[in-house]
Amino acid sequence: MKTLTHVIPSALLTGYLLLSPSILMADDTEIYFAKADSQNDDNKPAANVLFLIDTSGSMCDPRSGGGGRDCSNATTPMVALRSAFSTMIDGLSDEVRIGLAKFNGGLDSNAYGGYVFHSVSELDEQGKSEIKNTVNQLQGTSNTPTMEAYSEAARYMLGMAPTDYAKSGEAVQTVPDYAVNMNYVCTKFRGNGSCRDWEWRSDAIYESPIDMSNQCESNHIIVMTDGAPTRDADYSSVNNIVGGSCSSTSGFDGSNDEKKSFSCQRDLATFMQSESPNGKKPIKTWQIAFGVGENSNEVKNMRRVAAAGGTEDVRYADDADELAAAFTDILDLIDDESRSMTAPGVAVNTMNRFQHLDQLYYSVFKPVESSYWEGNLKRYRLNDGEIKGVGGNAIDSSTGFFREDAQSFWSEAADGADVTKGGARNEVGNRRLFYTDSENGGLKRLSWDNASSPSNEFLGLESDATEVERNELLSRLAMMWGDPLHSVPVMVNYGENENNNYVFVSNNGGMLHAVSTLDGSEAFAFMPYEFISKANEYTVDRPPLANDNSRQVYGLDGSWIPWRKPGETAEDAPEAVYLYGGMRRGGRSYYALDVTNPTTPKKLWRISSDSAGFERLGQTWSTPTLTSIPNGSGTGTTPVLVFGGGYSPADHDYKTTRSAGDAMGNAVYIVNAEDGSLIWSASSTAGGTKSKQVGSMRWAVPGGISVVDMDFDGVADHLYFADLGGQVFRIDIDGSGGSTYAVERLADLSTGTGAANRRFFEAPSVGYVKDGAKNVLYVSLGSGYRSHPLDEVTQDGFFVIKDEGALGASGNSGVANINTMTDVTNGGFPKTDERGWFYYFNRSGEKSMSSPIIYDGKILFTTYAPTADQEQENVCAVRYGESFLHTVELISGRPAALTGEAPPTRSQRLTQSTPPPTPVILVDENGDYTTLVGTEVVGDAEPGDQRLRKRRWMQLPKDEANVIRQQETPNDGE
Repeated sequence: MKTLTHVIPSALLTGYLLLSPSILMADDTEIYFAKADSQNDDNKPAANVLFLIDTSGSMCDPRSGGGGRDCSNATTPMVALRSAFSTMIDGLSDEVRIGLAKFNGGLDSNAYGGYVFHSVSELDEQGKSEIKNTVNQLQGTSNTPTMEAYSEAARYMLGMAPTDYAKSGEAVQTVPDYAVNMNYVCTKFRGNGSCRDWEWRSDAIYESPIDMSNQCESNHIIVMTDGAPTRDADYSSVNNIVGGSCSSTSGFDGSNDEKKSFSCQRDLATFMQSESPNGKKPIKTWQIAFGVGENSNEVKNMRRVAAAGGTEDVRYADDADELAAAFTDILDLIDDESRSMTAPGVAVNTMNRFQHLDQLYYSVFKPVESSYWEGNLKRYRLNDGEIKGVGGNAIDSSTGFFREDAQSFWSEAADGADVTKGGARNEVGNRRLFYTDSENGGLKRLSWDNASSPSNEFLGLESDATEVERNELLSRLAMMWGDPLHSVPVMVNYGENENNNYVFVSNNGGMLHAVSTLDGSEAFAFMPYEFISKANEYTVDRPPLANDNSRQVYGLDGSWIPWRKPGETAEDAPEAVYLYGGMRRGGRSYYALDVTNPTTPKKLWRISSDSAGFERLGQTWSTPTLTSIPNGSGTGTTPVLVFGGGYSPADHDYKTTRSAGDAMGNAVYIVNAEDGSLIWSASSTAGGTKSKQVGSMRWAVPGGISVVDMDFDGVADHLYFADLGGQVFRIDIDGSGGSTYAVERLADLSTGTGAANRRFFEAPSVGYVKDGAKNVLYVSLGSGYRSHPLDEVTQDGFFVIKDEGALGASGNSGVANINTMTDVTNGGFPKTDERGWFYYFNRSGEKSMSSPIIYDGKILFTTYAPTADQEQENVCAVRYGESFLHTVELISGRPAALTGEAPPTRSQRLTQSTPPPTPVILVDENGDYTTLVGTEVVGDAEPGDQRLRKRRWMQLPKDEANVIRQQETPNDGE
């Protein structure tokens, strides 16, 4: 038997994608923060790094005569070391503190352990110069007592007592410097008070650089050596630290002495990685092999030490450049544990639903330890699978970040990964800021030089604020660009040619920005009353994070959608352009603007929870869907917006069980797109004539509403949505133009507690299947606690519900649940007499946090899983995870591929480490298509910037709204 599969867009006029991102804070920003308490003043990102440098004789030229070592020869390893070290220090982050240790030449040229000669400390520019000068004085004077010197470095980091290694020989010489524990003190005084006898004396214990009160600090020893250990047999140097004898040398290679040395090093590395070595924090051990073959015994042994030290593998280098790269690689990894990451959304310039131009608009932001984050919008281009800026490739392949010398197309100079440089925020100019003067007031343009209007109180200042204070607020307001955390950029073409476009994006600075794509200039900014009335909180009085590391201030955090009324031809300017958007965590209102003139917006309407008929409206998370319904006359249609009731934070932030009924958000609304008037709504509570009471609608609906237009006449026939109680519903539109809409509960897929407490945050996708004599709609969606991405309690999954009743087919009816659907987790084919199929995700905490798409009988969707191995000791390290793309057959849930043979598994791992967006399929003029997940090209093409938070938007123009793709697929179940 054959099935005819049609794909129906989940939104008729806009296909949208949302970004989803340690501590238990029940907000998807949690992956941008570590677990440490931001209110603890001692918590400052820092990495203590002690370099143990090989100063064995092989680092210099032995041909200088007289048995000495000449380190001035430009070809010696020591010269390469000095050069590499200087390069590394010049690019060092302020958060990395550096210390130095070396081998001790002892009293002669033999090995004698090692000592620390530069305390781990912060480095300003002067400090960087001093430490480079110190390293430039290093000589090669000893053998290679790696284990003994490593043990002394460990004693320093752990705050233990120095050994004799750090009290004699080179440890009391001033070149390059004496040991940090040694002091040259006067032991006898003359009668006049002058010193008669001097003596070197050691401190009783080392002063450890580890700050136990700082949760945000990590600790490291980097061992750099050019060969196997020699004269390195004092095993007690390690045994006295770890409290036992060095363990078996089994698994090590080389001579017995070499194997014993590395065995002890491994034991010491293991000890320092334990939970509380000597009452301190864990210390990682890194290994750099300089001029040593990767297949040598030395490297094999060093690899075992690195693994025991928590750093996995050896870094290799053969010359100064490679050594500098190895140093930098390690310090990048160390710094990564406390670095904030930039996160973009992107708009694709598309003139056709299945074709696109090469323009990419990245909406970027950088999380910081504050409730206000900086943002920007930057333009790049996509060419041959690469993201390019002015002058070429914009991505540094070695780091995954924007190259430091990358230049976005609106920028006058390199702006790299810096959110505050280049882009639209630097093209603001004389900002045309429009605002509403009250919650339901009209639109006004702000006059920057008016000293009395709006008033100080209106802007959130004290009434007696000084002129200086007012001007400071206004000057920041005139230039600021907050973070677009969840607001996906939307682009509108204004006719005449394909490049006459404006991008609209809102952000948590409380503004909507209109940006010309030609030069990045800002046409206008809009700031509603809710936010301009507390402008001080976005400018001069920005609050810190709350005690749980959550943000206290949000703005226009929702995504906006356009209604572009086309002109007579595709090339003409549009008849009108309207924009609609909500606030997400910023509030409980929707705004509609007329932006037909992209420099002079007009307010169309505002809806809030205070508006009559909208009392159940929660935080406005649901991105509106634009469609049409029959009007009351029965002869025409009415353009409408459909959206869910939103989010109820009191019921789902920090909640592990389902409420009996949410305080807000448990509703669906249909409003007139032109005037905002309520046409119809549904909720569990009784209302007026325009409200339908549905007792089972007890939980919030934060996701979008999917529209099904079965006869392709541009008029909605069915609406589908899901809620935070794990339920799925269908609304049947009254085709006569009346308001007797039927609401049917299709599925209940949650028990509300424990592993089965499933929530649906996003809109489902719907596919039409001609199955023999039956017409069936397949409703697909994934579950996931989006407000808490790091949740690992819930057993989430992907669900496909057969809705036979929508099209009048006889067959199964009633509310589907886990027991009436086929579990295909471990294979098999859905049973024809059951209500659909599902499979559970097989990774701990794996969840779906975006809508799926259906294409050619296949479902594509993404998932995110927090990785357990990132429960690291540094609680200030941001915890990322793993991302996956699932591709499965719509009918069966079996693994699928868009081209070629199906893979053995349903999912493939992406390189992204944060919650991925909905996949996007783009088709060029030749009919070739590309699958994108964020900036990652799935397939043979090279991915873009993989360390960035990503979102992608694609507009579905009105004249392409009902494009259908179809494919005949075998139904193996018959």
